[in-house]
Amino acid sequence: MAEKTLLLTNAHIISPDCELWGAAGLIAGDRIKRIYAAGDALPGADAVTDLQGKMLMPGFIDVHTHGRSGYEFTDGDLDHLKTMCKDKLSEGVTSWLPTTLTLDNAALTKALENAAAYTASGAAGAKVPGVHLEGPYINEKCLGAQNPAYVRLPDIEEVRQLNKVCPVKKVSFAVEVEKGTEFASELLSEGITPSCVHSQATYKAFTAAYDHGLRNLSHFCNQ
Repeated sequence: MAEKTLLLTNAHIISPDCELWGAAGLIAGDRIKRIYAAGDALPGADAVTDLQGKMLMPGFIDVHTHGRSGYEFTDGDLDHLKTMCKDKLSEGVTSWLPTTLTLDNAALTKALENAAAYTASGAAGAKVPGVHLEGPYINEKCLGAQNPAYVRLPDIEEVRQLNKVCPVKKVSFAVEVEKGTEFASELLSEGITPSCVHSQATYKAFTAAYDHGLRNLSHFCNQ
């Protein structure tokens, strides 16, 4: 069966390295099939919507959000996560990485179990391809809003265990702590993006971590 098509006309289309006025976009199923500049011949479609000059953009991917709608990802409630996902979609976010706090292993595991259960449920809302661990491997002198009771040294085995519960896509940690440089390399070997956060890293420590796989910053130096 052919996918239903939707033609969005008279749009202000914005995408990386692209900005078009009076343009159109053809959607087939859940995919953007083609973009048409102003003046291009437009195809037929099952439905046509005139956007009257409104902005049209690809869905956003949010890689760092702790909560939404009055709820927080690690509060342990699956229904809260479903609400967050539904409301994230309403603001144009089609995929996101729910982000943890610095907590004990049991709380982190429960949060990831909920993320996996949400994806398996097929509930309507933004997709959750995986999660972002912010902490618990941070500098105890740079806590920000994180709880010092759960700060610990980098532990790739803990990350591997959590990754079996739900895919871990990104881990934010302080690169200058003990084993931090090696941890960056271990994460990269697992296909996980290493990121620096809550840190007092010197230039030397930072470049050493970069040489071992560090590829991202999350509100660097937050302290």
